[in-house]
Amino acid sequence: MRRIGDFARASGLAAGVLTSPLLAQTGIARMGALGDSLSDEYLEESYDYARNWPQIFADERGVDFGALPGGPCRPEPRRCGYEDNWARSGQNSATVISSGALAGLAGAVGSRGVTHATILVGSNDFSPLQGSAFSNIYNNTWSQAQIDAYVGGRVANVRTMVETLAPTGVRLLLITPVDIGYTPTIRTFFAPSAAGRERVAAAVRQFSDGVDGLAGEFGAVLFDLNAMARDLLGSHADTRTTLLVGNRPINLGALNFGSNPSAGWVNDGVHPNTVLQAVFADGIAAAMNTGYGTTIADFSEAEILAIAGLTYGGSDTLASIVGDYSAYITSYVPVCAADLSGSSDPNDPAYGAPDGAADASDFFYFLDQFSAGNLALADLTGASDPSDPTYGIPDGDIDADDFFFYLDLFVAGC
Repeated sequence: MRRIGDFARASGLAAGVLTSPLLAQTGIARMGALGDSLSDEYLEESYDYARNWPQIFADERGVDFGALPGGPCRPEPRRCGYEDNWARSGQNSATVISSGALAGLAGAVGSRGVTHATILVGSNDFSPLQGSAFSNIYNNTWSQAQIDAYVGGRVANVRTMVETLAPTGVRLLLITPVDIGYTPTIRTFFAPSAAGRERVAAAVRQFSDGVDGLAGEFGAVLFDLNAMARDLLGSHADTRTTLLVGNRPINLGALNFGSNPSAGWVNDGVHPNTVLQAVFADGIAAAMNTGYGTTIADFSEAEILAIAGLTYGGSDTLASIVGDYSAYITSYVPVCAADLSGSSDPNDPAYGAPDGAADASDFFYFLDQFSAGNLALADLTGASDPSDPTYGIPDGDIDADDFFFYLDLFVAGC
């Protein structure tokens, strides 16, 4: 049973419980990430001369993933990177859970004010460098039923991640994985058959469809990086050799050993070099802005090249391939802003899961998040006056304005 003291406690919170100076720049107080080496900072690897998308977000847009360790590295799975980038090189959909990364990120929402997070996982679930799934699919030894069962298990792992994070209120972006079969090392040494790689690619797309389904079920945002990478890199039967970015050729067959920023890949021939990662960063920013109203400035083609130390070639050429990224972005964020929860009981599985109605469960769920100082869910506005320009724009504070703004949403109903 709810107590009237809940209301008094919530409405009596002082203004400015939690603040973030970076919020005004990006709409993100603090960001977290789960996944594999596509998101794990390159600074820990032999290819630390390149940067990946979280580093680009942090360096070029001031997005806060937490500090780098001031002394010794943190224990696994974090190591030496940003405090709330829980992505770890080599992780697959199962080890994201078993390593403690998922629990770590979930805990950071309440303890360190993480408001937005990404899940980008799956490349290693379909890699010849891990397990036998790639070989079985590539060599056509698995039946479709076996493929379905394997893919279903991987999607179930992502479901566990989403079910764990959704009740925290963190704004979640699900990102489909890049097909590792495009990379020079895999094509050359493990999978020379285009037909075999295409069989694996079909399974990766099936997994991506499952991730899309989870985004829809939980009211999250989807960025289909898998589809964008196919457009950027071509088909397995006709893989691009060159990608023009800002009218500068990026050699998709070349490796960067430290002095070739126009190569598509770093020294291991598996991980995307800086230019490709900056293109990924631009798409991820567009997805966040579209789905959650963040204000991450986009990356022009000239800036993408400059980030890698390359000069602009005089005209934009990437846009003819990927456009404004809208083809890869789907927002399933509920249109009924007051609908937050199907239950007011924290022990109920429906707690924190929108159910299509605005009722007492939503009100008391919001009250819980307000009382807990949960920036991800309770910071809604900079003013309670609808005529104020900051009405409906999060300001990094949890205060009475947010309470009365939610009250307006609640009264409006669904």
